[in-house]
Amino acid sequence: MDIVEDKKSSEILEAYSDDMFQELINNLTLSVDAGYEPLQEQVMNLINVSASLLEDDFSKYFNSFLPLMIKILQNVEGKTT
Repeated sequence: MDIVEDKKSSEILEAYSDDMFQELINNLTLSVDAGYEPLQEQVMNLINVSASLLEDDFSKYFNSFLPLMIKILQNVEGKTT
């Protein structure tokens, strides 16, 4: 795939989003299972930036991340009580 210089960042990201989000899901799952918070933070930052660029197109990945977000919140809740 040739990248045309006048394409928006979101259009470029869209071309790679399936593979990228699969790897982000894998990394977030591993970090949640291991309780490794630094990686969780980095992955969530990448998700945030990517979701902002993709806007509505992020919706197809949302359901893959939601259970992981719930696990993270449960772990945080357990540590603070």
